[in-house]
Amino acid sequence: MNIVKKRLTNLVEGAEVVLTSIEEIEKVASKASDGIERQVQPIRMSLIKRFPIVFILMVTTGFVLTSFGTEMFLERNAFFSSNPIVACILGIMLLVITGAAYKKDQV
Repeated sequence: MNIVKKRLTNLVEGAEVVLTSIEEIEKVASKASDGIERQVQPIRMSLIKRFPIVFILMVTTGFVLTSFGTEMFLERNAFFSSNPIVACILGIMLLVITGAAYKKDQV
């Protein structure tokens, strides 16, 4: 019984060391990420302000390509092409779920 208790104690202590290490790594990563974001933010905003047309074109192109790729995927998928109402309902559900998650994140 004593051996089992010692082994469990060692296991718990080892887990605590691992958790402490993970928390320290998370703190360092968070600081690094914040530092990079502070350095990149002015450059990003400067580029958006200097080249708004290019930025709008990039966003529009990304949206169109994503929509086109999704449309091609759904057309090739027999289930969705034969049941467009299911695709529509699934799309609306995804929009509601992501909208609710976004709203919850903003509050």
